[in-house]
Amino acid sequence: MFYGYLKCGDCGSKFKKSGEYYYCESYARYKKCTKHSVNRNKLISKVEENIKIQNKNIKKLDRKVLFQLIDNIIIFDNGNIKINYKEKGREINE
Repeated sequence: MFYGYLKCGDCGSKFKKSGEYYYCESYARYKKCTKHSVNRNKLISKVEENIKIQNKNIKKLDRKVLFQLIDNIIIFDNGNIKINYKEKGREINE
């Protein structure tokens, strides 16, 4: 569901999915970043919660919702997630 939306906040690489986790592709392939990941269910929960805080009514998070609302999601090594919305000037940090 998140393919193309997740970026590493440390090196800028994409994240790739393996099982129930998303990993920094730069680390997974080349060991050129830190080893950090995010659990799929935890990510879904955080993104849904953040969208609701923005007063966006969604029934279920899916690719259509991501396409309509979100430009990208940046994941940092310390576990923080930054969601950049398509609406200009609206960046939400979590």
